[in-house]
Amino acid sequence: MFRSVFPGAAWLLVAASAWAADGAAPDNARAMLLAGVGRACLAAKTPADLETLAVKLDRLPASGDPASMERQRGAVLLVSKWRDYLTAVRAEDNDAAVKALDGLIESTEWVSLMPRSPVLERYAEATKVRWVNYSLKSLEDVDTAIRRLRDFDAKYGLWRDGRAALKEFERLQEIRRQVGQVPAATVEAACRPRADEDPEVSTYKMLLLPLVVASYLDLPEDFRLPPQKGEMTFDYLQRILELAEKKGELVVYWRVLAYRAGLLGDCPAWTTSRLTALDKTLSGLKKEGESQTGAALGDYLEALTKAGIPPQVIVCGEHARQIIETNPEVVQQLAATRQQEMVRARLGMGNRPGMPQDMPGFPGAPAATPGIGTPRYPGERDYDLWRRY
Repeated sequence: MFRSVFPGAAWLLVAASAWAADGAAPDNARAMLLAGVGRACLAAKTPADLETLAVKLDRLPASGDPASMERQRGAVLLVSKWRDYLTAVRAEDNDAAVKALDGLIESTEWVSLMPRSPVLERYAEATKVRWVNYSLKSLEDVDTAIRRLRDFDAKYGLWRDGRAALKEFERLQEIRRQVGQVPAATVEAACRPRADEDPEVSTYKMLLLPLVVASYLDLPEDFRLPPQKGEMTFDYLQRILELAEKKGELVVYWRVLAYRAGLLGDCPAWTTSRLTALDKTLSGLKKEGESQTGAALGDYLEALTKAGIPPQVIVCGEHARQIIETNPEVVQQLAATRQQEMVRARLGMGNRPGMPQDMPGFPGAPAATPGIGTPRYPGERDYDLWRRY
């Protein structure tokens, strides 16, 4: 009986030993894998160097030991953030590098796998100021700014944004040297601001543009004013606007105001109103010259409902009065047209297919071009609006 039982007991003892060994094997493998995580991270040069390790950690089964499980979570976090950091360094994306290191500094789960000092050292390096102070108050300051940026880059290194700004400065400086030798349109196109560029680059563009903008807008010689030292584009164009208003040059005023609105990408209510008044006035003058008297009167009357400039208001008033006095039938036609519009509006028939359209040139007529101050598409700047007259 004893002999018949012993083999079974022996089998249980052997199985128990095997189970114990089998349970110890994953723990030993886990410990060995986790122990090498810190060294692997510090040795890695690219995110791909940690790819295999990341896969092994992802496939590692959960541990029943809380301490071991915490180390496992810490290893996953460390490898993930370190790969993010290496990716950012290769892309010269300083903000992303700081963000990845921040994620490690805020956690303590990984500290048993790798010392904190390498992370802190890299964080200090990433947050180090990599820029140089300079002032752009005039075009003469740009040479100094470029020289300082180059010196700083050679000694300490500039991050991606700084190098991009330096490259733009150098490009614009070369364009500045070509002013007078290349078409004004070439310089103007290079000076159009972008939303994603360094503010100082935009400043340089606005200092450079007054050298060519009057020529680009094809203004008369009397309006091609020499820029003052340190004068920005907005202020330079404002001087031309004041001169155009003083001389009653409506076309010059239109071109400058329309161009400035497109350049700045902003068209406040007063600018929109003034542009509409000028547009309708100039349109009325053109139509009157083509013997479209009724259409011209409609434009003049609409222009007078907007907040224009004094010379434009005077022109509209005089031409409208002359048409009314010499062409009474045009007034009757205009009154009849407006009455028809009111009837259609009350009946809700204004936009039904097949309905007769408004007479061109009269208030309410569909515009042949986009409205003044209204971009063709959301976010689009209308740089060519000034070309209408």
